[in-house]
Amino acid sequence: MKIFKLTALLICAVFLFGCSKMEYSDDKSCRELGEGIEALLDDSQEYSEFDGAHVDIYFDDSAEYDDLFAVYSTDNNDINEFGVFHAPNTNMADDLLESCREYVEDMREGSRAFIASYAPGELPKLDGAEVRRFGNYVVYTVLSDSDAQAVFDYVKAELEE
Repeated sequence: MKIFKLTALLICAVFLFGCSKMEYSDDKSCRELGEGIEALLDDSQEYSEFDGAHVDIYFDDSAEYDDLFAVYSTDNNDINEFGVFHAPNTNMADDLLESCREYVEDMREGSRAFIASYAPGELPKLDGAEVRRFGNYVVYTVLSDSDAQAVFDYVKAELEE
């Protein structure tokens, strides 16, 4: 009888976990999402897209993504940055998530002293940099906590089915 109850409990847990899994659409361009994010953030902030060299250095496995939109603040005293990537499938999205996490960690380790030397007030953004996955989309932010949360809420709302 105990085995039956345990089995029933496990089946219920699996069912509930499966039902709670969020489904995301897969039909928006990263540019569309990225431009929506820019509009959401401070209007006085100017952003510029990363060039191909930056992307090639830090996101060199182009098989992991088939679309991207990554920008940085043009204000030298502001380290705001975010990126939206789309992976062609679930397996590549797993790899892409890890690549974005590595990028953020490399930034924390490699840029900390430099940022502290010219814009120490920006260090909380670096420390709070975050990466989240929404289906086949991966988004990273180097923003204030409130802006990052607004970005993730926006992307979630845009992609929820």
